[in-house]
Amino acid sequence: MRNYYRALGADALLVLLFSVLGTVSHNGALTVSNLARVAWPFLVGLVLAHLVLRAWRVEPWRLWPHGVFIVAITVVAAMLIRTLVGDGTALPFVLVAFAVNALFLLGWRAIAGIVARRKRASVGTDDSH
Repeated sequence: MRNYYRALGADALLVLLFSVLGTVSHNGALTVSNLARVAWPFLVGLVLAHLVLRAWRVEPWRLWPHGVFIVAITVVAAMLIRTLVGDGTALPFVLVAFAVNALFLLGWRAIAGIVARRKRASVGTDDSH
């Protein structure tokens, strides 16, 4: 379960990074209120994704199907929330949100998966003979 909390924390930090980068790239003031306004729909979507997928029951670095669906549910839910509250969902924004969140949320999983496989492989080889 500890690995799950680390995974959720990594996901949340990367969603916040996406929000920071988006705010800065549009010359927005990097204030707590601005960051919260941009990030909250994505963070709600992320929590929803983890709950729907029961993400705590699998290895956190699994790309398929969990990683892919975490990205999809996170961004789709965020866009629905943004629509409901009257924030923008222009196609370029949606595409950038999908691309950046996919890069971030799948990227760390890919790296963690490689590290985990290498660890298992090195534990399986015994060079003491």
